[in-house]
Amino acid sequence: MAKWISHRGESADAPENTLPAFKLALERNTDGFETDIHLTADNVLICCHDANTFRTCQGVSMIIEQSKWEDLKQLDASYNRTGFENVSLPLFADSLKYLGKDKLYYVEIKENDLRVMDAMIREVDAAGIERKQIVMISFHADVVRAYKEKYPKMEALFLYYIGKDGEKTLAEKTDDLISRTKELKADGVDVGMAPDEDFNTFVKKVHDAGLKCAVWTVDQPVVAKRWVEAGVDAVTSNCAAKAQKWVESH
Repeated sequence: MAKWISHRGESADAPENTLPAFKLALERNTDGFETDIHLTADNVLICCHDANTFRTCQGVSMIIEQSKWEDLKQLDASYNRTGFENVSLPLFADSLKYLGKDKLYYVEIKENDLRVMDAMIREVDAAGIERKQIVMISFHADVVRAYKEKYPKMEALFLYYIGKDGEKTLAEKTDDLISRTKELKADGVDVGMAPDEDFNTFVKKVHDAGLKCAVWTVDQPVVAKRWVEAGVDAVTSNCAAKAQKWVESH
């Protein structure tokens, strides 16, 4: 049965990657939530999708890796959402407080910075979170490889977008992705894909290779239903609770 993961929290109804969004995911009892993490200039681990705060913090441009936490925490991360004025960028440690028992936390390491994985594990252990609840995801092959070498018992998925470049068939692209994922010793893939692709064949190929298969970011319930019917292991959505309810009733 597919797990439903709230993308950046329940971000359709609360500012992405903020404590209110994570709190909504917990209250709505989705199977877990997803976030993106960065280290600040003074080595504080925080949640934010972009490397620069401009998009989500009212047009204030600060590069996270070059800024101190003392300055970043002053920013308004409400993303112009009414009712959430003055919501701040959260510490990764604080986001863990909203991870319910046995819930999954998909944590994306955004930068190709190997220091981030150790900082993440330290925070998880300090919070008393079971390591099996953490699913590390990254587009960076170096991060995935290093993570599995250092933490072989922890789950890691290789993030990838399968585009329509026309040079290869979906089957050929799937074979390439499976080969790359196995080379990295990742546990599976977490993919983005056009809604008109053959989900059934893709998921079956990945599973037949002994790998897990997750998908992002699916907000259309009809598309989510097709993924679930194809046997995908997890669906990441900005409106995970709503999408799950629709799929399970149709």
